[in-house]
Amino acid sequence: MTASPRHSLADAIALFQSGRPEAAGKICRLILSGEPHNFDANYLLGTIELNFRNFAAAEQCLTRAAHADPQMADVWALRGNTLIALERLDDALASFDHALKAKPDFLGVLYNRAKLLRDMGRNDEALAGYDQVLAIDPNFREALNNRGNILMTLGRHAEAAESFARLARADPNFEHALGNRVHAMQQICAWDGLAELLGELGTRVPRPPKASRGSRVPTRISSTRSETGSTPCSRFAPGTAWPNCSASWARA
Repeated sequence: MTASPRHSLADAIALFQSGRPEAAGKICRLILSGEPHNFDANYLLGTIELNFRNFAAAEQCLTRAAHADPQMADVWALRGNTLIALERLDDALASFDHALKAKPDFLGVLYNRAKLLRDMGRNDEALAGYDQVLAIDPNFREALNNRGNILMTLGRHAEAAESFARLARADPNFEHALGNRVHAMQQICAWDGLAELLGELGTRVPRPPKASRGSRVPTRISSTRSETGSTPCSRFAPGTAWPNCSASWARA
């Protein structure tokens, strides 16, 4: 007797969980040959295809699953990640928006959406997105770091320093946290605060040379103004570069 689709799907799930995705995929395809819009079979097969990096096939399955049950935020989220792999960034953003419509506080999607916006060069929107993430999880390290990097790009160095300070409190060992904070503080000439920060680490802080009587010390001033209204200094090289954080799209 032929097994019912429901029973076959249970078998497919068991096979997938036991490390046999090819066999699970065969059962899903058998189900879909008779029920092409079966939500569970499309979702599972889409996940299997994604694991094998068959992105186009995964996107087709996940799209059918998403339309079969538009309230399933997880499907829209996974579809968005798949579309990023296919370099269809506008479609990925729309998929993340669908996920958030179904589940507005979906933290992983909020983070991935903000990161996508940053990669698309839409910094103001990305910054607002990271603020949404941090409203839910104030110690989300990658969000704090990426937020600080965007603020540096926008010339808002004082706010960037504050973001990196929050990151250092959340995780003092986070890569580039100290260097990014030092760089931001140098840009706003926050020498006293920088001295205190690096003094705790036993590091000597570079300061502007004192002018001798009757002499004038040449300075180089950046043309970019900080958010506090002061002109940031560019005289000293930062202690560490502040590269963009290349966090993975999915957060465990």
